[in-house]
Amino acid sequence: MQDAAAGYLAGPLAADVASRREGALAWASAELDGAVRALEPVPPATDVGLVGYRIAGYLDQHGRRTRRDRLCPTSLWDVLTARTAGASDLTRVAQAARDRGLYRHAAAGWTAAVSAGSADAARRLVAHLREVSPPDAAPAARWAVGRVRLDAPWDLARLLDELRVAGAGDAVQALLARDPAGQVSIDHHWDAIELLGALHAAGAAGAVDILAARVVEHARLEHLPSVASLLMALHAAGAGDAIRALVARDPARHADPEAPEEVAVLLEALHAVGVEDAARALATWAANDAALERPQVLARLLKALRTIGVGDALQILLARDPAGHGSFEDLWEAAALLAELRAAGASDAVRALLARDPASHGHIDYADSVAWLLQELRAAEAHEAIRTLLARDPASHVDFYDLQAVGRLAAELRAAGDIEAVRTLATRAADSADTDDPEYLAERLEEFRAAGAGDAVRILLARDPAGCARLDDPGHVAWLLEELLAAGAGDAVRTLVARDPAGQARLDHPQDIARLLRALRAAGAGDAVTSLATRAAEGASLEAPQEIAQLLEELHAAGAGEAARTLLARNPAGRVFLGPDQQPGVARLLKALRAAGAGEAARALASRAADAGMFDLEEDRASYRFGREPDGAPSPPWRWAELLPDPAAAGAGPAR
Repeated sequence: MQDAAAGYLAGPLAADVASRREGALAWASAELDGAVRALEPVPPATDVGLVGYRIAGYLDQHGRRTRRDRLCPTSLWDVLTARTAGASDLTRVAQAARDRGLYRHAAAGWTAAVSAGSADAARRLVAHLREVSPPDAAPAARWAVGRVRLDAPWDLARLLDELRVAGAGDAVQALLARDPAGQVSIDHHWDAIELLGALHAAGAAGAVDILAARVVEHARLEHLPSVASLLMALHAAGAGDAIRALVARDPARHADPEAPEEVAVLLEALHAVGVEDAARALATWAANDAALERPQVLARLLKALRTIGVGDALQILLARDPAGHGSFEDLWEAAALLAELRAAGASDAVRALLARDPASHGHIDYADSVAWLLQELRAAEAHEAIRTLLARDPASHVDFYDLQAVGRLAAELRAAGDIEAVRTLATRAADSADTDDPEYLAERLEEFRAAGAGDAVRILLARDPAGCARLDDPGHVAWLLEELLAAGAGDAVRTLVARDPAGQARLDHPQDIARLLRALRAAGAGDAVTSLATRAAEGASLEAPQEIAQLLEELHAAGAGEAARTLLARNPAGRVFLGPDQQPGVARLLKALRAAGAGEAARALASRAADAGMFDLEEDRASYRFGREPDGAPSPPWRWAELLPDPAAAGAGPAR
């Protein structure tokens, strides 16, 4: 790697790097051997033609953090492109160059990866040239399709999609002429189906038939939902012969009477692809033989029979008294079956189900189950069953682990007219509440308010959440304040603001601070807004770009200009972390900086971001028509043909 190292040195050091290399490594290894073995010799990798040293542990982490926003010299990119043998590694190197605006180096890396057979690299190369150097896209496409391997269906599918977008019809035909449908691996079943879709979109009907036949021949039929998905994919690709071949293999023979829900999925797929004879045969079998002991999955079969229009089979199943089986210990099952019987217009079966009186003996621990059954009983006008269920006092027994479900139950109890039960729920919520936990209190207020349970909200407010809640977490306090405002609890709002949440909030999460600022503004607490804005500007963490952006936006909305200037003086543009997956946050921060009039800071952040692999955020893209060089200067014009391997060593160049 001494050739790459030369780019990091200057003057005599650069010229003398080769002679100094062995001594430097020996010294570093000796110095660092002990608490940290920082440099460990590594043998050549099987797919990477580089021999060197692996930086261990601490130095690796330190380097990734401190050098993330620094461009590497030309020497490194040249060496990585020339001496990396594996196509997947070359593709990663090229993408890293592209992310930093090094368009020429990216094209060179992808070209080398295509020479090693990568269809993924070919797709990236064509897309890259289509954006950067449109006249080169078609020649590169024609050159690439003759060199890619035909074993990876997912990569071939994406390449075909890109060739169509690029308008490279000649390249599409050249790739199809190599018979990818007949050669591609089908070991990864769903990747092959992706290629099937791409071939169909390319108008390659013959290739679709070839690949579809191969997929069907090797498809496993034991899992009916997978067979259903395959049928739908074949239908979308217009592979009618393959559909018929798959049906001829009789996947229905794997139908399990104990799994009617899986049969339902296959039934719907057979109907959707137009294989009505097979759908009717399976429907008849299921109606006669499906197990009836599990009401919820039986309801799924009823729905399938109803929606695909096999009325005879539906009547057969109804004649078997589906409501007369199963224990209905879980009220959810009773509600599911009741809903489907009503949808089917099976009034006799509805009466049979109600006669089994699930309301009197099913478990009432689960709020969701009780709520759904109450809803279905109301729809069925089963007033006696509703009274039976309410008499069991579910409000006193349901678990509180799912607050949304408790809210839905409160709404159903209110709809049933049992206001006392709603009060019981609210009292239980209040009694079990951790009264100093603002998140817990806010969530309960939100759920009961959403359910229209005003009495429950009043009971919770009577526990004085505003006077008891901890105030150190700004996000949770903001949520509680929002709920108090939504409930019209003016006295509680004033109590909470008087306790000075602005002075007690932690400053480690700026997005939570922004939310609290917004809630305080809504509460009309101007002094608290000013206090918190000042504290946040002076002490908020500057680590996360998305959160700093939210804080800047809120300071601007609050008219806290002095606080915004204080925050900007701390140089967030130079201090935010530019790690993986931070691009959306950086984009938002750039916008916030510009809106705050901090153009110089925005330019500094954009420059850091570009060097860290977010060049797409660069606003002045017109100055970098052909990308840039590793020193940051705009690249001179270049053509893709200049990057091709030597034809004598790597085969013919692109067709012109």
